[in-house]
Amino acid sequence: MRRMVYILLALIVITACSEEGETAPKDPDSFTVGGQEFEVQFHFENYRSYIEDRKDKESGFENAFKRHVVEPFRIQSFGEGKGYEETDILEFEAPTQIDRLEEHVNELVSQKGEIRSLIEESIRKSAGVLPSEGKKVYHVFLFNPDYPLALRAGGNVTGFTYDDQRVVLQLHPDFEEGALKLAVAHEYHHTVTLEGYSYKDETLMDAALIEGKAEIFSEKVYPEIEPPLSLAFYTDNKEQAAWDIFRKNPDTKARRIINAFHFGDREKELEQYSQYKIGYAIMDGYLEKHPDVSVRDWTDMEAEALYEGSGLSH
Repeated sequence: MRRMVYILLALIVITACSEEGETAPKDPDSFTVGGQEFEVQFHFENYRSYIEDRKDKESGFENAFKRHVVEPFRIQSFGEGKGYEETDILEFEAPTQIDRLEEHVNELVSQKGEIRSLIEESIRKSAGVLPSEGKKVYHVFLFNPDYPLALRAGGNVTGFTYDDQRVVLQLHPDFEEGALKLAVAHEYHHTVTLEGYSYKDETLMDAALIEGKAEIFSEKVYPEIEPPLSLAFYTDNKEQAAWDIFRKNPDTKARRIINAFHFGDREKELEQYSQYKIGYAIMDGYLEKHPDVSVRDWTDMEAEALYEGSGLSH
């Protein structure tokens, strides 16, 4: 969801740590932490079949990409006849630069073991800070090479979380290790907060705090890593514009306003990712005033309580 904020041949098996109740993997793609099961599933080989299908072609990219990459994921993750709307998204737009895509696939496949290890490390650390329940699956895809500049600010890593069970990570071959660790922790926190969450009932305040919580959480898991994406506003005027709109509409469920805080809106002078920046400021303000509140407690707190307790609601 961040980084939006902003992934391989040998798989590295991390052995158990008895102090944390961890066990060795049951197979190369699964492991448990404190009895909870996790999986890391790579979808790189499906890109190879797509590449073979579209070599030297000039059209038919969308249908071919759905057939070779998106549909196998949809069926595997959501089941037959389900998940059509969830997978019909910009993040799964078909790449058209086939030669570059093939280069990226080959590079990422050669890094598969390293990536697998980094993801598992971050999940284990995250679960150690905030234990949760239920099986969680991290699906690893390539970032579309048609849009190479879109990832730079986020360390060449992006991700999003569907619900409390499914996470998608997308990588460029030049991903930064620290950015990947932070992204995994960020999305892990989303899987916890999305238990019982309804996007239909989401308010602007909810959207901001779910991101602010995840940003603060990833920093607590990896305090030594500098986040690749700055959460400071570019100018004081843009910060003031964002706060003015937010304070007038904290409870709105209007998607056009919520989306404007995510994608940006030049007319309203809203920067892209404004909800991350406001959510982070609220969480930072709240924890500065309430340093003894546990990660579990502030994770479970309602957005309104955090907002009021931050000192930023007026």
